[in-house]
Amino acid sequence: MLYTTLGNTDITVSRLCLGTLTMGRLQKSFSIKDAERVVGYAIDKGITFFDTAELYGSYHVTAAAVRAKKDVIIATKSYAYDRRGAEKALTDCLKALGRDYVDIFLLHETESLRTIRGHWDAVDYYLHMKDKGYLRAAGISSHHVAAANDIRQFDGLDILHPMINYKGMGILDGTADDMAAAIKAARASGRGVYAMKAFGGGHLLPHYAEAAAYINSLEGIDSVAVGLQSEREIDTAVFYFGGNAGEGLALPSTGGRGRSPAIGRGDLGVPKSPLSPNGDCPPFNKGGGFVGDAHPSVPSVDLADKRVRIHDWCCLCGGCAALCPQSALTVTDRVAVDHGKCVLCGYCGAGCSSACIKIF
Repeated sequence: MLYTTLGNTDITVSRLCLGTLTMGRLQKSFSIKDAERVVGYAIDKGITFFDTAELYGSYHVTAAAVRAKKDVIIATKSYAYDRRGAEKALTDCLKALGRDYVDIFLLHETESLRTIRGHWDAVDYYLHMKDKGYLRAAGISSHHVAAANDIRQFDGLDILHPMINYKGMGILDGTADDMAAAIKAARASGRGVYAMKAFGGGHLLPHYAEAAAYINSLEGIDSVAVGLQSEREIDTAVFYFGGNAGEGLALPSTGGRGRSPAIGRGDLGVPKSPLSPNGDCPPFNKGGGFVGDAHPSVPSVDLADKRVRIHDWCCLCGGCAALCPQSALTVTDRVAVDHGKCVLCGYCGAGCSSACIKIF
């Protein structure tokens, strides 16, 4: 496992951060026993950095990490906009973790300079608590390029947690190139950067190698948070992001520094997926799993137990159904998914302007 320091902070983290959204109440709702098993395995594999949020309902997962290894790094987030809400958010977090401090506290889903200013009572409280030792760093998470740029105007905000993937899925006010430029500038200013949604909420899992290659090629990313639910998923993510193949997965067009003997390269300089000879979407069986085995040195990705899920904020625009090549989506008073037809290609996500479609 590779380790790095988040920007100008003194916080050292693993290159791979385990995102716990997938284990919280919004997705798989892991029991404490399951959380302890998966988190313990992650720690054994060298992961020392765990991401959570007030919204996720996954503090029991990060608490399991703290029990297993006291000095793990925990980052959390809250939508609190005033001092009272921020104080409750921090108190609840510390109580759940069984700690007297948390490493990183972020404003959740910050949109722009206006959002930061509108939440300044909360920001000021977090900065005060940082001075008192209750948290080590403060910052923002964001799906917006504007916020990723605007963080540089605030000296006390140390950490940027931006959405970025090679398709630009989920970025609400620009392209992947725009966000990559903002990330580079933020890191150059001394901010620590750990990325999110490298696989676009699950939509890019069929293109795992390509998605990982893109993230590994970007300048300015210290760590990447990936939502993981099993030992097999941890093994795969550790391979691609933890250092075993990290050098080999850097795109040559953006400064790649060598390559892994386990990964070939196609004509366009994109690493071929070990699951597919042409580097594209691997073959699926009807249940959603990959047909055939990966290269023996490369952990594989299993989609057999994953499904397309539509969150309740769907606006019924129909963009997803229009892009589904399998005609697996039907829009009436809700979006219905025919899982017998769905092959988890992820195309539907590109047509969803409200980012309410996930694969888990």
